[in-house]
Amino acid sequence: MIRKINANIIVWLVPFVFGLWSLILGQDRNFDLAGYHLYNGFSFLNNKFDLDFAVSGIQTYFNPLLDAAYFSLNTYLNPKLVGLMIGLFHGLIFVLIFKITSIFLIKNEKINFFKSLHLKILFVSIAGCLTPNFLSSLGNSMGDNTTAVLNLFSLFLILKNFDSNNSSNYKILAFFTAGLIIGCSVGLKLTNAPYALSMAFSLFFYPEKFPKRIVSFLLFSLSVLCGIFLTGGFWFIKMWEHFNNPFFPLFSNFFHNNFSNISTLTNAWTPKDFFSIIFFPFFKLFNYNTANDSLAREILWPIIYVLLILKATTMIKNKLHINFSFKLSKENFLICFIVFSYILWMFIFGLQRYLVTIEVLTPLAFLILIKSFNFKLKEKFFRSVIILSIIISLFGGFGTFGHTRWVNPAFYAEIPLELRELKESLVLMSDNSPISWLVTLFPKDLSFFRLNTFSDEQLILDSYLSGKKHFYVIFSGIYNWRIDNVKKWDHALSLINLKSSLSKCHSLDLFIKKIKFRGKIKFFQKNQEMCYLDIMDKDYVDSRAVNDEVIKLNQISLQKYNLNLDTHSCKNYSARLGTQNWNYIWCKATK
Repeated sequence: MIRKINANIIVWLVPFVFGLWSLILGQDRNFDLAGYHLYNGFSFLNNKFDLDFAVSGIQTYFNPLLDAAYFSLNTYLNPKLVGLMIGLFHGLIFVLIFKITSIFLIKNEKINFFKSLHLKILFVSIAGCLTPNFLSSLGNSMGDNTTAVLNLFSLFLILKNFDSNNSSNYKILAFFTAGLIIGCSVGLKLTNAPYALSMAFSLFFYPEKFPKRIVSFLLFSLSVLCGIFLTGGFWFIKMWEHFNNPFFPLFSNFFHNNFSNISTLTNAWTPKDFFSIIFFPFFKLFNYNTANDSLAREILWPIIYVLLILKATTMIKNKLHINFSFKLSKENFLICFIVFSYILWMFIFGLQRYLVTIEVLTPLAFLILIKSFNFKLKEKFFRSVIILSIIISLFGGFGTFGHTRWVNPAFYAEIPLELRELKESLVLMSDNSPISWLVTLFPKDLSFFRLNTFSDEQLILDSYLSGKKHFYVIFSGIYNWRIDNVKKWDHALSLINLKSSLSKCHSLDLFIKKIKFRGKIKFFQKNQEMCYLDIMDKDYVDSRAVNDEVIKLNQISLQKYNLNLDTHSCKNYSARLGTQNWNYIWCKATK
């Protein structure tokens, strides 16, 4: 009975597993979601481009299409359904890895998981989806996994036509479609540009005569530009019309304007010297902070790096007379695509989560490289390394960018009741905290302006201030999130009845001290319980005193703009992103 099950059904069921995984993770609450993803989608859908200014800092001017889709889903659907849908879509990466791996290992053969070769395809595909950067971004709004689906589909279309007997017209159509798809990915998120460039240059390893490879390169490049214009062209035009710079605020040293002089984003993740360039794959394995803002340890990158060096050394020794000579093959096309992409990524970005597209292909790349060596135990070595890689990823090799428990609605904030004459009011955002998501919960006709974004913004601010009667200031307050964390664990201890006797409480006290948990046991009888979990003394914060200091700092910040903060009017308001509690301060201001 099991043998009759269509293998393709099993393959297409796997995305639902990742959808459920996304549900288990909970509501996305990553820093970028709070900082600009939510606001950018809200602003685009409500035509707030001219009404607001730089609410999300320079990220305000990134292409908002992906963010608009995410905001729309959360507006009209239950948050849990949104999480399931995003996880399911990200799970399509498994299907694409499976299809791509099948191109290398079998030829026009029906998949049967009772054959060892087909099980290997399944093994490689699962390993690809258990790499740390894919798992870190599963179900979140950052767009790295989302656009990786488009990039891998483009790669699949090209590989599908290797060694095929399809007509030239069919291949031309496949190439154009592949370029269009990855171009759309670049237009949506410019961090995908290294993949489009690498795929284009890797076409020189396509099994055709050299003139035809030139034509393929040009055709693909043209279709990439069409794809970029399809999803990003409208935004480039808008940036040009407003700032005389299609890439605003970047490259403003070339596209001169009155707002910004930024050349490129300062990147803390790229290698800074020759030594770090040469050993970058090792640095980011042993010290992930050099290349990521979340935990991600992938052992396959340095292994592939070493194998490539060994292969290159062998090729030089044997004067290219080995089976991995640079012939025109799909294996070399894939390896070149991965290598070119990695090099471009390393010098341009260096941030690991932008690596998803090629990192999910590392098990396949490792298999291709190891097969080119001649030693008896290479199959066993391959399996052992991949299993070790999976174990490291699942048990301490990746960390998410933040999730909370599900709640509907997903986002909430107390709104000041004093708001009136919205069109004659201006709200100034005076700090650099990620509170742009709060703007989505205020009336859409209210104007917001973030200060301290560009070097010379006084003229812009004056134009926003003119004609306005009411001025307000919003900035982050202090919220001691450790209290919530301890309450959550205290509730869990109650559910499993670990506080019902003094002996249990003493054992619990010893245990949390041993594991160095950030909390302490207090012995106090209440509701048939003999103790409770509380925060440590050093974690107590006088929130009122700290918030008073924050108000003073923001008052000083406003003075350079000839604005006065009415400190007596300041009030604290609560908000939540998922179940994560926030606190913001709202004050009146005068010129």
